[in-house]
Amino acid sequence: MNKLFVRTTIKPEHNIVSRGVVVTGDTIAYKSIIKRFGGKWNAEARGWQLETEEQAQWVVDCFNERKNKSSNAKTLDRKKTKADSAYAEEEKLVALSGETYLIKQQLEERFGAKWGVCSRAMLVDPGVAEEAQEFVSFGGKTAEEVDDFLSGHAELAVDGVAVSRYKLLLSENGIELKEQAVKEFCEEQVAVSGRGRRMVYEKQIVARFNTKLFVERSQEVAASSLISQQIAAETAEKKRIEESEAAEKVAYELKLAAVKKPSSVQVMFVQEQLQLLKRKGWNHADNVHEYRGICSDYPDYFLLMGWPADLRGSAARDWNGKI
Repeated sequence: MNKLFVRTTIKPEHNIVSRGVVVTGDTIAYKSIIKRFGGKWNAEARGWQLETEEQAQWVVDCFNERKNKSSNAKTLDRKKTKADSAYAEEEKLVALSGETYLIKQQLEERFGAKWGVCSRAMLVDPGVAEEAQEFVSFGGKTAEEVDDFLSGHAELAVDGVAVSRYKLLLSENGIELKEQAVKEFCEEQVAVSGRGRRMVYEKQIVARFNTKLFVERSQEVAASSLISQQIAAETAEKKRIEESEAAEKVAYELKLAAVKKPSSVQVMFVQEQLQLLKRKGWNHADNVHEYRGICSDYPDYFLLMGWPADLRGSAARDWNGKI
């Protein structure tokens, strides 16, 4: 490694220099810098003589600055070379798609997969890429393991119903709902190269991995029955609520038809004052008095409409706090 050394020479018996400091080391490449700071070659001391330590320190600082720049450039070159090498190596491998983090160790042990720093994905050799991708799509299981799972489990599906909503209900009754990806083949429109730059679509049979819900075959009937009973109960409750709301609406309309109503102009005035109360929190005194007069003439209508009896006081505050 290139270095510069600064030595103070104040001992006359050394017979090197009577005063000042000497800079020694690999100084050939920095000769012009040393001369710029007033340095002179001292043959006996085999170094460059400067008058003060401050001058010598400037020389050393210039040396270190140049050395750091050169070192940084070399470091960047090494990093670039290393990155290019890693990218070239990763191009020979195949990247796996999907959730690979949780099964990272299994991929490493089964298929020799490794993490690609440049591609930011798990990489495998092309020879095992298809099998490894299938392993990932099955959620960390081989095709044989999935077949074994399917032989002992049945898909739980109810038309028009999201079965996952009843996972807690099934769990409370000792039935475990399990997720498993399955491989299915379907016909789809696939883009293929046509003449020139045109893309042509044609129907092809493609494989798709879909996650479905399963229960043990011995519990399939019980699970379906529980879900059907729950759906029936929910439907009955929904119908009861709708009928209750409809009855309340009819009763409200009958009451509204029986009470004395203000004119359309008065109703518009009341609504404008309530909007002002809501937006600004206050109303003009004359409008407050007029509002009170309308309310005193039609108290039952105000009660049915949910309007406050006054634009001031607790009645207005309570109404404004509810909306």
